[in-house]
Amino acid sequence: MLADACRGFEGGAIEPALIVDLLGRAAASGEPHAIARMLLFRDFAAPKDEVIDALPALLATGDPAVIRDVGAFLSRGEAAWRYGHEEVPAGAAAIAWELAACDLGYACGPTSRLALAQCAFLGQCAPGRYEDALASREPPELMAQALRLRHGIVRAVRARDWSWLGLG
Repeated sequence: MLADACRGFEGGAIEPALIVDLLGRAAASGEPHAIARMLLFRDFAAPKDEVIDALPALLATGDPAVIRDVGAFLSRGEAAWRYGHEEVPAGAAAIAWELAACDLGYACGPTSRLALAQCAFLGQCAPGRYEDALASREPPELMAQALRLRHGIVRAVRARDWSWLGLG
């Protein structure tokens, strides 16, 4: 039923408002990908604690796309976030969540959407992985922090250690 609105465009453009509407309806019906993606449409100024209780269930799906979106949401609008006993700058955390999603199965190889977008929009075109393209443009100290945090995120998601992730 949700897909019916996507059929028969005959080459016409899809209005962004329709995409958001469809995502909203899918989220309202409980679809985890849509719920996670809708987090990214929330107002930066809206308090995260309004939705923080729902994040462990999303992360527990183990779906790398959901995990990537949840991580992006947690990093948005923050200067830093606490992981375990460490405050981590949001920039490093955002990279770490993306790399953790890669480790958990998100497509991050040289022909992935992420690597191709790096090439198309940033001119970072290399035969390597998405991680390699990131490392070529991010400050080394930021990448080092992200690489350290990435392993903690993967461990915490697999162990369902939500408190280490700052979620309770």
